Amino acid sequence: MDHATHIANQIVSQFDPAVIQRAIALYESSPAEFTSYQQDPVVFCEKYFNETYTDDVKALMESVRDHEVTIGVSANATGKSHGASRVAIWFYKSHPGAQVYMAAAPPFTNLENILWGHIEDIYNRYSLFEADEKTSLKISASPVSFIAGLTIPTSGTSHQREAKFSGKHAPYLLFIVDEGDAVPDEVYRGIESCMSGGLKVRLLIMFNPRHESGEVYRMIRDKEANVVHLSAFNHPNVRGGKDVIPGAVTQEATVRRINKWCRPLVTGEESNGECFDLPPFLVGAVAKDRKGAPYAPLKPGWYKI
Repeated sequence: MDHATHIANQIVSQFDPAVIQRAIALYESSPAEFTSYQQDPVVFCEKYFNETYTDDVKALMESVRDHEVTIGVSANATGKSHGASRVAIWFYKSHPGAQVYMAAAPPFTNLENILWGHIEDIYNRYSLFEADEKTSLKISASPVSFIAGLTIPTSGTSHQREAKFSGKHAPYLLFIVDEGDAVPDEVYRGIESCMSGGLKVRLLIMFNPRHESGEVYRMIRDKEANVVHLSAFNHPNVRGGKDVIPGAVTQEATVRRINKWCRPLVTGEESNGECFDLPPFLVGAVAKDRKGAPYAPLKPGWYKI
């Protein structure tokens, strides 16, 4: 049995015959060089985008490959949105008939300028999309295979927001949600309703932790997702003190945030989930405040956020 027939047999109970035939046609017409990377998102992205990625971003990519739900908990400017856009392209190109839906918490500019902005940059710079058609917030190979940006309505009822994210079905399906802790719970209910069928269905949620509430924190608490941490302390810019990845988090910014947002633990105070042991490479590091005055050098030991 060839792979195209295998696809048809597995999804016959979920899709009408016309959709099945289109999925088979897409598989047979897809370049073998793309489909061969279904298990290698990092290698795919390194090859076709000529980029290197931090270990944390690689872990995020591989988690999407291996787990139904991935939650990326990230410091600012560690490359989560950049990496997520690459994951979207890998999934779309290596899985024939795939549909990728991308969303971000309001306002609309969160989606347009950041997540979708990365997608458009890839579309404009690389030759992977020669056979694709681009319209507003959509890149498509056919009516049944595409990457699309979905806006989250700020008006209307919760049922209307849930409905906008419901009814999505494809042999391969990926949802990507940025600023996920600020996304209404009904959006996740809509996505959940789409995740019971298909050959491979994935959900990637990313956010910078602010307050522990909502559906994303419930998923983490109940261990319903694989959690990947993208820490500033792991970033090569911060570890080496040089901006080897332009535009990403810097050591200066990290040291400033430690001074502004954290304090050393006092004698006898217990550490918990809101505490960290200062990495050795930041001991003695100095940053300046916004007025240009230097903070005192960081001392070793535990800090409370």
